[in-house]
Amino acid sequence: SDGGDDARGGANSTIPEEWYYPFIHVVNTRFMQDQSNLLELGRARLVLFETFCLPTMVGQTVFSPKYHGHENEPGFLWIIKVDPDLDETLRDRLVELVRPYSQFFVV
Repeated sequence: SDGGDDARGGANSTIPEEWYYPFIHVVNTRFMQDQSNLLELGRARLVLFETFCLPTMVGQTVFSPKYHGHENEPGFLWIIKVDPDLDETLRDRLVELVRPYSQFFVV
């Protein structure tokens, strides 16, 4: 989009302002749940996570904040659920990867 007015909330929007209700999208991801003993699989999945999944989520945009004056709000939360017994090195690396993003959480 060229940033002009459109159906997402610009001056000529087809969505009336009074229809706007703030909401947060929540993205849930499971990482190695019930597979904590498969260390090599975990390492391979972490490479895939870092290469594909994380950059995709970092680039994700959401309808509401950008078009309703809340540019500094993330508009979505990403909750990454890990197995409680996940190898410490895998968990620590995952936490390190998402640390720069205030709306991403490893639980």
